[in-house]
Amino acid sequence: MIICNVGDLDVFDSPLEDALKAQLSLGWADGNLQEKWMKLKCWLLMPPSYTCLRMNLHSFSQDEVVSRLQEHLIQVCDESSRPPVAFHPHLPEAVFLRVRSQPLSPENDHRCVIVDVRCGGAVLRGADIFVPGVCGMSASIRAGSTVDVFADVDGKCLRGAKCFDGRVLFIGHGAALLTRKELFGPQAVRDGVAVRMLQRPWGSHPPLPKELRPYLFPQNLPSIVCVRVLDPQPGDSVLDMCAAPGGKTTHIAAMLGGKGLLVAVDRSQTRLSRARDNLVAWGLDKDVRLVAADASDENIREKVGGPFDKVLVDAPCSALGQRPALRVTAKLADVQSFPALQRAILSNAVGLVRLGGVLVYSTCTITTAENEDQVAWLLEHFDCLELEQQSPHMSNCHGLPVPGLHSEQQRRLQRFGFIAGEGVADDTIGFFLAKLRKKALGEKDSVHRDDAE
Repeated sequence: MIICNVGDLDVFDSPLEDALKAQLSLGWADGNLQEKWMKLKCWLLMPPSYTCLRMNLHSFSQDEVVSRLQEHLIQVCDESSRPPVAFHPHLPEAVFLRVRSQPLSPENDHRCVIVDVRCGGAVLRGADIFVPGVCGMSASIRAGSTVDVFADVDGKCLRGAKCFDGRVLFIGHGAALLTRKELFGPQAVRDGVAVRMLQRPWGSHPPLPKELRPYLFPQNLPSIVCVRVLDPQPGDSVLDMCAAPGGKTTHIAAMLGGKGLLVAVDRSQTRLSRARDNLVAWGLDKDVRLVAADASDENIREKVGGPFDKVLVDAPCSALGQRPALRVTAKLADVQSFPALQRAILSNAVGLVRLGGVLVYSTCTITTAENEDQVAWLLEHFDCLELEQQSPHMSNCHGLPVPGLHSEQQRRLQRFGFIAGEGVADDTIGFFLAKLRKKALGEKDSVHRDDAE
């Protein structure tokens, strides 16, 4: 194997990298583009240094939730590795576990497990290794063996391989729970945990057991801010247009407190089932109407009703802000396909917001084509909309300059991640937020639908 350092990895293929550089260069006019690009890639390759959890304050007190969390941490972490618990001054439902990083290197030359890059990224965020993510395993490994775990950064390891001579990234030590025969033999198991992770080079994010599901929901900081910006209040009618797997849906339902209307839409019935499971875990399933429908369908109103006081479009996107991104498999054509879909959904969303109501648009990507450009497009094509100041608004989290947005409008946007600046908003995933209001004085016929460009 060729063991790589983080700086050696190519996150994007060349056409996608060139396109991203061209988009982001407008926001980096005051510095060295190549230097900032290298810093961005290193940032994407590293997991955040903390785990963010949302507490179920709808059903429990903060003291009850924190007590349960502390009990779990005492059980699974020794005192030296136990992460401290911290809170956010403006987000009472958010709790953070700061990860303690530790120097770590491979130790088991003949006991190696190779996983795919998607699994590798999940491991670095705190997951154990599940059967589908395992590509290869040394012949000498038995159940209970301590193993070195590597991610196949180029996707070239054949499933079932005993050895591998490609490029890998070391991602930690683990304990094998299954043998090679159980993983790759004629009667191979298809699911379950294959390797229990013991240590990770950038620290350990303790996995949460199912017993804590009613109390805590793992969620990135910007996703919590997103629902706070939407600001659902008891009695509001709310539409979540791209709801699954239900993280923001449960947050909205908790803030409504059983008073009001919440309709949650997703085109995938399977993904909606995950949303239902999360709602059941928090005792909120009776407060939400789940609708299997395509949010980009121009006849969507027939299925969801409306108009609504508040509409959330957490849009399908290229997800280029997710961390860690050991290797982005998406091609330029894939990334370029999202803006048209987003515009179709946003056009429908405008028609589903009542006069005086609020539309929040969010993505977990870093491209301007899916973020600032979409806001400029909305303001150009729907004169009933205006950008609203967001609350809470993290310092330095402004939008990037693009044609069609002036500086004051950029300041009303929020962009999280490396491009945002410093502090807690920097050490999270890449995320974008816009809040728009449908002007109460606008007439219904001022809202028109334009073809996505």
